[in-house]
Parts: sequence; structure tokens; C-alpha cells
Amino acid sequence: MYLVDTCALLWFLDDNPSLSPKAREIIGKSSDLYVSIVSLWEIAIKKTLGKLDIELLW
Repeated sequence: MYLVDTCALLWFLDDNPSLSPKAREIIGKSSDLYVSIVSLWEIAIKKTLGKLDIELLW
């Protein structure tokens, strides 16, 4: 079981090289990943403030 940090989640989804190969492997292969509701809130705030250029699908 892993709780994924906001930055790690965004880097994984964006294929950002800032995410270590080990973290990328764990996130990519794990079936027990959790994301905090606070991370989703943080992403929504960053998007609203124009600090994050992603499409939110919720």
C-alpha cells in the first residue's frame, strides 16, 4: 500500500523526469495506490490559480 504525494502523482501522470525511476516503477506497477483528498484539493487550487496547466476531468 502506498500513499502518493501530490507532486509524485503529477510527475507520474506528466511523465516528468523529476520522478525517480524507482518511484515511477512503484507507482506504475502497484495495485494498492492511494491519493489523499487533500492532494485532489491542492491540484484543484493550483489549477484555479493558473499555476497548473492540466485538464481536470471531474
